[in-house]
Amino acid sequence: ADIGSYQDPEIVIHLAAQTSVRYSLEFPELDAHDNILTTIFTAECAKKVGAKRFIFASSGGAVYGEGIRLTEQAPTEPTSPYGLSKLTCEKYLRMIAAPMDLTILRLANVYGSGGIGVVNAFAQCAKDGRMATVYGDGEQTRDYIHASDVCDAFLKAIDGPVGTYNIGTSMAFSVNHLLTSMKLGAAHHPAIDGELRANSLDASKARLELGWEYKIGLGTGIEELLK
Repeated sequence: ADIGSYQDPEIVIHLAAQTSVRYSLEFPELDAHDNILTTIFTAECAKKVGAKRFIFASSGGAVYGEGIRLTEQAPTEPTSPYGLSKLTCEKYLRMIAAPMDLTILRLANVYGSGGIGVVNAFAQCAKDGRMATVYGDGEQTRDYIHASDVCDAFLKAIDGPVGTYNIGTSMAFSVNHLLTSMKLGAAHHPAIDGELRANSLDASKARLELGWEYKIGLGTGIEELLK
């Protein structure tokens, strides 16, 4: 691309990604291309136009592996190519992003109007009057964070200190809890390899250093989404 034809940005927020664990398991080479190579290219372009700060959207739901209330110091043991690609992006950026300031936000499972993921998929099933599809027994748990709270985290990261931060609620809710909340029936299928059994993030560091806290709980978020 002719990067000289664009207005030079001072801050780059890199959100673009292949985000499906299942897709990454089936097509690991495409996942690596879409996530790792494009992140390197984006960072190099940002440096060429003199950007001062690079903010990267990573995945707290995938880079750590199993665990409840995981801190940023928890071992990173991804169980899928998607999680590995996000972690690899983080490592590349720490190596090549200088002289830009680098901030990495490890996001929990994001949902909200116009979004993707299990909460949005279930809301669409509720709207259409269809049964939901569940892989496994539905007792697997995740940390669900509303998109508006994620936007607020990125806004705070623009002027905040550099570093790596978890962005989540520190709570874990099961897939079956989602079904009950939306009054949905479900068709169960075998669990998928690489899918985590339990995951939630400790966001204390983001609260203390970025001044960020989530504002929308899962119940309120689901209610708004169904409306």
